[in-house]
Amino acid sequence: MRVGNSSRSILASLLGVQEGRATTQDYSELSNEKLLFILNRFTGVAPYSHEFVHGVQDAQVISGFVSAITSFMGEITGKELTHWRTHYGSDSTLLVEGGDWALGVLVVKRETDEVRSRLRRVVREFEDCFAVLRDADGIEGGAFKEFDNFVRRTFVGDRLCGRSVILKGLDWNEESISSDLPSWSFKIAKILLGMKDRQTLDEAMSILDASFADTAEVISRALWNRSINVVYVPDENDILLLSGGSSSLLLTASNPLGLSIDSIKTIGALDGRSPIASILRKVQPQHVGDSLLELGLLVNRGLIQRASLERQLVLINECILTRMMKACSKAMGARVAKRILRMAIDQVLARHSWAARIEYTRGFKIKCRLEDGLLPMDLDEVCDMLESLQQEVIFQVSDEDPSFAESSLHDAKTDCHNTWAPYLRDMIA
Repeated sequence: MRVGNSSRSILASLLGVQEGRATTQDYSELSNEKLLFILNRFTGVAPYSHEFVHGVQDAQVISGFVSAITSFMGEITGKELTHWRTHYGSDSTLLVEGGDWALGVLVVKRETDEVRSRLRRVVREFEDCFAVLRDADGIEGGAFKEFDNFVRRTFVGDRLCGRSVILKGLDWNEESISSDLPSWSFKIAKILLGMKDRQTLDEAMSILDASFADTAEVISRALWNRSINVVYVPDENDILLLSGGSSSLLLTASNPLGLSIDSIKTIGALDGRSPIASILRKVQPQHVGDSLLELGLLVNRGLIQRASLERQLVLINECILTRMMKACSKAMGARVAKRILRMAIDQVLARHSWAARIEYTRGFKIKCRLEDGLLPMDLDEVCDMLESLQQEVIFQVSDEDPSFAESSLHDAKTDCHNTWAPYLRDMIA
């Protein structure tokens, strides 16, 4: 779906652009992420860093601040804390995600589960790729080039869709193009020279005369090199939820952001489980394009987020358990199925306290109640609990029907993976 003139005028208003004249030329202010760096906790050196926007304080300076806080908290608590956050300056938060020997630090305007999940993946990949740096002061040359591509794909790649709006800025010029390879600089220049400000990625495809994947790669590299900015307008398969604490801003009666009624209705319906296409069918906004643009700007600012990889895995495991219990109810009767599920929950509860948060309907639609602000490691535990429940149900069912027990888990996994595959882009990116 292309962004029409009405939608583009709404976007211009939100960005502070009026009658072709920029009143807010610095589109980078729309970015929630500011700076990422990896810190060696033993040497205190930050061998890798990336600026999402210009003008952020030097990574080595902030790394000294993080090292000091980490050391202080370790002395106070008697243990190393590897998952924490702290405010930094007037409008920034430092998110810290630790591995065995590396600390990932992400400077953001607003913490979300989604960006912490992405930071966690980056730290794990860094430790896998650069174990040699554990006891080294640094490394020279282009050793981080492929790793940088991994980080770019992690933070940008799967957030792009045909609706994404490309922001050149009214003061854009060809000198702002930067890339490691001339071939990429040429492709970036070809798109941007042929585009107007605030066109969509779909429109960029026709300029480059390339596939979506190739065009998205060019736009991703241009964004990563800060040649452009992008509004992450949601794809119809994206699963969205409010970021922790954002409801007090987005749904307050004074409506300080000036959101449209359509957008407010859509925001109110977000549940972190349903794809946006399903939400829109339920809400039926009059101006879908305008609402999606407003949602995209809120995603950029960290007020709304896409479901993290860990939350997606929870959803698919809830689906598997639901399919298993529906099949069990059909084969053995609802009364027997309910008894089996209750016994399974009781057994698992001794090992996984998250089992106490399991809810199920009369039709055996199963979910785990999730709070705002859960860390990736918390959602890992929820997944472990759901997988244990699946195994315990199989064990209980085996006493009733061994042949059915063998096939039910396999069939449920196959069905759920096929059902959820279009919505889980993080898992297949």
